[in-house]
Order: sequence, then C-alpha cells, then structure tokens
Amino acid sequence: NLRKGLRKGLEAGLVTEGRLTDELVDEWTRPFQDLGGRRAYLRAARALNNRDLVSRSKHIEEIETPTLILWGANDKFLEPQWAETLQHKLRDTTVEIIDPGGHFLPLDRPDAVADAITRFLTTR
Repeated sequence: NLRKGLRKGLEAGLVTEGRLTDELVDEWTRPFQDLGGRRAYLRAARALNNRDLVSRSKHIEEIETPTLILWGANDKFLEPQWAETLQHKLRDTTVEIIDPGGHFLPLDRPDAVADAITRFLTTR
C-alpha cells in the first residue's frame, strides 16, 4: 500500500510533533495515483540508491558557489556526518545542523530553515 508506505517514511523523517497529518500524507500520495505516477514513484525509489551520490562526489569538488548545507540532527535516512563529508568536498560551505530536525527539514522545521537561509544570505 503506497499510502501506508509514504506515511511510514514521513513518520521516520519528521520529528516535530503535529507535523504528520492525514492531509500531508494525502498530498504526498496524490501524484502517484495513476499509472504514470506509480512509474515515476518507482524511478524515484530506485534513484535513492546512494551509489549515485558516491559516484558523483568527485564532481562536487568542482562547485565554486557558496553553499549552505542544512541537515536534521535526527535524520534517520542520512546521518548528519554526511553533511561533514560534503563540507570537506565543497570549497565554500556553511553547515547548519538543525536540532531537533528530521530528514524533511522544510516540512519539519520551516522556521529554522528560513532563519538559516536568511543568515546565510545576509552574511554573503
């Protein structure tokens, strides 16, 4: 059941009380209702394999643009040490670990995300 699976993923990726609602699950499920949507979901699921990220890591070092990395301290999908790994590969990087914060930071802690982006942009 796709809806049940997405709910489970959202439960794991959100730590702020009250963020997970039936409406949010409906919103996340809606794009995958028809055949094209289900195919897109399967493509996206296959893309979650981190081998692709690892294979592209050498290209990350070529990025010269100042970069802000926001990471949830309680991310159950990608541990916060990945932020440090990326920081060492990028030339001009600011890392902010948002605590508490899960994998879906813009949903989980929109206030903290907006504050971090504002700080980053006003110090550049």
